[in-house]
Amino acid sequence: MGRQGTSIGYSLNVFPDESLEELRHTLRHRAPHIRREAYHDREFPVELRFSQRMVEELRAQPTAVAELRDTLHDEGLRLVALNAFVPVSFHQPNLKERVYLPTWHENDERLRYTCDCADLLAALAPPEVKEPTLSVPAGALKRDFADAPGIHEQTAASLRRCVQHCAELERRTGRRVTVGLEPEPGLAYERTSEVIEFFAKFRPTLDGETGSGRYLGVNFDTCHQLVKFEDLAQSATALQAAGIQIAKIHISNCIEIEKPLVAPELLETLRRRYAKSKFLHQTCGVNAAGQPVYFSLDLPPILTPEGLRSMAHAGVEKLRIHYHMPLLPGGAMPTTLAEVESFVRHFTKANPKVPLVIETYTWLEMVAGSGTPDLIPNIADEIHHVSGWLAG
Repeated sequence: MGRQGTSIGYSLNVFPDESLEELRHTLRHRAPHIRREAYHDREFPVELRFSQRMVEELRAQPTAVAELRDTLHDEGLRLVALNAFVPVSFHQPNLKERVYLPTWHENDERLRYTCDCADLLAALAPPEVKEPTLSVPAGALKRDFADAPGIHEQTAASLRRCVQHCAELERRTGRRVTVGLEPEPGLAYERTSEVIEFFAKFRPTLDGETGSGRYLGVNFDTCHQLVKFEDLAQSATALQAAGIQIAKIHISNCIEIEKPLVAPELLETLRRRYAKSKFLHQTCGVNAAGQPVYFSLDLPPILTPEGLRSMAHAGVEKLRIHYHMPLLPGGAMPTTLAEVESFVRHFTKANPKVPLVIETYTWLEMVAGSGTPDLIPNIADEIHHVSGWLAG
């Protein structure tokens, strides 16, 4: 599907699976329906998310890994990536900042979880997926840890141990797993320039004797970088020029509101539909010159009188909000869909082998109140629409 060599998949973190049994149900009863609607007789490339609970269950059951690998194969599902961003319960009420825990620098819990996920990915990915990837947070929250002494050095030290684990994993299994740092608004390395600076400063530490470029890169999420008002093509080019591997593209879409202070109906829609979301929705604003002048770690504060006054004082002319909107035209809110489409079309021409994974994990919130939601038609529509971008 798509151009020759281009892989278009879907992140199954859209389903609220936290146990191995729940994941098996999705792989046997949900994913096959998506495959039939969107891929017909072709394989369905998928990204899975393993919770810490799933990791522990798989480690405790010697036969479970082989059984899971057989299920993926039997159902025509090609595992291309793992989402190792969120070991805690992803769809829990009021998840918010807990999505970034544990951190890289405070203890070894994040490192152990990531290495366990790397081992499982190497064991589960099919032979034709030569370099499967897993995505992890690009540092900790700036708000909470910006002044922590040695935080960057400690983060780099943990990542070096992760890189060494992946190097040893390749020596043992012949399978190279790439860890993709995922920038996100509010994190220590949220902008592309900060990612490049981190690699430039700590690459000698990360490389050691292994050569981290083989095992450490970036998971480039289009929504995240658009919320920061980055030019996607320029950001991707800058990463590659700095010798940083783009391991995977998360195709995702954010809310964009022009002149929010004179758009009361859109702000009311935000208040009604998204302000009580369990997820964190970072909000960035720029002035008339396109300069960043406003940032809120979550959506509710901007909808208060104080928030509106702050935006007016800063001269905000455009807002972008971290809410993974469907990759489909129309809808209740304006989005950055045109920018996402333009980037994906051009990037895949030059980089046809970089996996593309759609990540719209918010579907359950968006269809809440509609009875028993059937997400399969929505997901299939997204896959068809994105595939159309690559048909030319």
